[in-house]
Amino acid sequence: MPSNPRAAAAPTIEPKEPTPRPGRFAHMITITISAAAYAAMWAALSPDSGALPARPDGKGGLLVTLDRHVVDRLAAMRAPGESYSDVILRIASQRS
Repeated sequence: MPSNPRAAAAPTIEPKEPTPRPGRFAHMITITISAAAYAAMWAALSPDSGALPARPDGKGGLLVTLDRHVVDRLAAMRAPGESYSDVILRIASQRS
């Protein structure tokens, strides 16, 4: 018999993988970027890109919701110490 009967009765909580939400936003991630990075990104988007408008994050940045794969690519392109905004501005400057 266990020394603490409550410990034996405690349920085990297993971490779960996030459940994908059905619908249009199932694979979307929201990140914070600067206004300058948002302007550069918005200028490069086609009108039918399906991009959602930004929302203020309350700290001087903007919340943008992007496809998970886009965020993964931005993360892969980040150098040490770079933010998503830095990456977006770097890409924008290389294209102009």
